[in-house]
Amino acid sequence: MAKKIGGKNHVAGSRVSGGHTTVINGVAKILNRFAGQGWFVSVRPGEITTGKKVGGGAPFVSVKRHQNILQKNTLTLTFKRSGVVQKIYIQVVDLEKNMQVIIGDMAGIIKDLWKGAKLIDRM
Repeated sequence: MAKKIGGKNHVAGSRVSGGHTTVINGVAKILNRFAGQGWFVSVRPGEITTGKKVGGGAPFVSVKRHQNILQKNTLTLTFKRSGVVQKIYIQVVDLEKNMQVIIGDMAGIIKDLWKGAKLIDRM
């Protein structure tokens, strides 16, 4: 699903939607691992924006339900690292039933692949 083109991280494939394909450094590997989970349906990366340094530049990810009620099985993940912020929308299988498993899997994957980052649960 993720590939590196000219030093930039991109996601592509049938499980990727939306017009943006570039993701911030380190996120492509995380999304690839998410894609291997049974609860994963698709991903839609948002725009990369600049932001203030947060927590001394330590990266973190916050997860919450998508604000649009029509997207009830969609999670909004906000990836923050020194100077950049990106929202990524993950569609999952039956969020209400699988929420604890999904959050647990995400926390483990992020901890393994993005050193020093932690998942902040805002459900």
